[in-house]
Amino acid sequence: MTTPIERFSGRAADYARYRAGYPEALLDALRADTGLTGRSVVADVGSGTGISTGLLRRAGCLVHAIEPNAEMRAVAEAAFAADPQVRHLDATAEATALPDASVDLIVAAQAFHWFNWSATRREFRRILRPGGWVGLFWNVRREDSAFMRTYDALLQAHCPELPLRQGAWRVDESVLTAVFGTSWQFREFQHKQALTLEALSGMLRSTSYSPRPDEPGFAPMMAALKHVFEEHQHAGCVDILYRTVLYVGQLAP
Repeated sequence: MTTPIERFSGRAADYARYRAGYPEALLDALRADTGLTGRSVVADVGSGTGISTGLLRRAGCLVHAIEPNAEMRAVAEAAFAADPQVRHLDATAEATALPDASVDLIVAAQAFHWFNWSATRREFRRILRPGGWVGLFWNVRREDSAFMRTYDALLQAHCPELPLRQGAWRVDESVLTAVFGTSWQFREFQHKQALTLEALSGMLRSTSYSPRPDEPGFAPMMAALKHVFEEHQHAGCVDILYRTVLYVGQLAP
């Protein structure tokens, strides 16, 4: 079993190219709920290949992109090489390497479930300025279409580690209460990706729970994916449907 930091090694190129971004409505909600502006300093914790960093940069703010996986971080560094408002750090949620009271907003996109939250909460409290905010957000697959239900069944059949990751993705309200107290805000947005077979294959390869190309389960999984795609495609694409969920608040005392 690889460590959380290692799980995306070998998957970074697919992750950057094929993973879904986030709807603009989420950025609007961060502006409204946290006061995010072009003058804000933001820590993007578990920033990966920079998908969430790109969203934040559309607000004009300075982003500290914190990513411990060297391969994922290298992809982001290349993507933002010409942008002096993005600063990359080889660090973790539990030890960000940022100065005390140095950021206005901390976000974790698609990354919350990898953190040790007792240590992370202490670190977030240290680096946040007084009155600072935390935003946690994910794209969560919906199952309200025939394709999405069939795709989920494919994952269940071919990805033995999926149940472990599904358990991690469930947001435990007791953890949210420990982080935020009782005053967090919840937002939800509809989102989707229209994917060709190539893109759908790349998106699946990018996941932490799918078999890798050198593992025995990979070829049967991809053959099944091709069959599912051909059964459900329309005009050469299928739609991956998401709920984009956002939890935002200030840290509990």
